[in-house]
Amino acid sequence: MNPEYTWVTIADNGDAPVGASQHQIQTAKKSIIDIMGAPIEDTAEFKSKINAITFRDTILCISGELKEHGEGEVASNFRYKHDNDTNERVIDNYLYLFEYHAATTGCMPIIVTTIPRSWRTKSFFIKENGFIISGTPGSPERVDEHDLMQMLLTFGIRLSNMVKIRESCSSARHNTYLIDMISFLYQIKIGKPSFPHTFDTVYRKPTKFTDGDDGFSRMYMETVSQDGYIFFTPKPSSVDGIYGELKQAISPEDNVVKEAIRQHCLEYHIDRWTDFDVNDTDDAFTLLMIIHAFTCNQENLQVEELYIMNSLVEIMKPWFAQL
Repeated sequence: MNPEYTWVTIADNGDAPVGASQHQIQTAKKSIIDIMGAPIEDTAEFKSKINAITFRDTILCISGELKEHGEGEVASNFRYKHDNDTNERVIDNYLYLFEYHAATTGCMPIIVTTIPRSWRTKSFFIKENGFIISGTPGSPERVDEHDLMQMLLTFGIRLSNMVKIRESCSSARHNTYLIDMISFLYQIKIGKPSFPHTFDTVYRKPTKFTDGDDGFSRMYMETVSQDGYIFFTPKPSSVDGIYGELKQAISPEDNVVKEAIRQHCLEYHIDRWTDFDVNDTDDAFTLLMIIHAFTCNQENLQVEELYIMNSLVEIMKPWFAQL
């Protein structure tokens, strides 16, 4: 599979079009910027994009554990270990994103939708024959992931295709946490009564340090009392429930989680920076999970829901063309 960093838009045809008037923008649904990979994009292009998609009520979501200097290596989405110039660009893009979002929204909190690696209670292994099994990280005991395989099969993804897809996870010995799917399930808590029970509040300042042995800079999130940003981060008590929702999201039948996914996509225009098959297959599987939430109830979908579903199917066509 070809690794690709790109913007993906989850929207419906009721959103304000490009070049919309201020009135159209004000009456369009709220927007989310969802950064789900290292923003390696050219700095000028990244700034132009952020300027165009950030409004006074735009919600910013990022994926990566917040670590202070001295707490170990920063999250992979906050760096680029293969090239120093690109790594600098990633950090500078983040710093611009945080600053511009704060200035435009009046310092709205930033939502962290990922959980630390030590909290992840399931890991998934793609076997040589393409079948997926899962278990507790570090434990030899594994179980078959029939629901996940069945969901993929509804899209025509068979074991022979999975043999190819598994190579996206080769750097992790064909293991994945499916963490982007988990992150999206955290995102759909936005605006819901369960949000304060799901997220904690911390105050951090993104700070660039260049003191490692490799000469690469790192962006750490330092605890401060001023000149920082408010971040909402998942509570430890939320983890078991989210994994339960993942099971529902990939199950064959319609349910409250799939309904929540559909409703979230109707309520928000989502601009998502994603890294298809760069380190894993999580991004592609996340979009398939979202599509699955629509297709499992396709006969009852409204016009806007059908539009969202079909637009996501179009987005995934280049990925499917590689199988």
